[in-house]
Amino acid sequence: MSFNYPADFDNVSYSVINSSNSSMELIGKLENSARFKVQTIWVDKNISAISPAEARDKLISVVKNLSKGEIVSTTSETNPNGVVVEKIIFTDEDSGSRERYCRMFFKINDSVYGIMIYGGKDTADKQKVIDNTANIIFQSIK
Repeated sequence: MSFNYPADFDNVSYSVINSSNSSMELIGKLENSARFKVQTIWVDKNISAISPAEARDKLISVVKNLSKGEIVSTTSETNPNGVVVEKIIFTDEDSGSRERYCRMFFKINDSVYGIMIYGGKDTADKQKVIDNTANIIFQSIK
């Protein structure tokens, strides 16, 4: 599995947090700390038998149960490389600040992967930045 992302992201160290509630395990983390573009990309891989659609539905349920979570959109799209991607855009409030998230699930060679892009306050400018990063990733997943 591979994907492209904007050049101003850096690999960062991370700790794997195993949760009995999660079917996904973190395998990579990238961050962009440029002013007005602060965002993080999490990459994870399934550790159980879950399909991309099941992972999407599970996340939708979690977001709907958050006191301030809101689903913005859900789509199932095929990228130019023929990979079917389940995409969810949602917002949640953390420490008084509404944040935007874009989460994608897809299957490559019998493994299900997830990519999440998030960062900062959910403003119109931040939406454009996160949506642009998500589109670069979506178009290139293979």
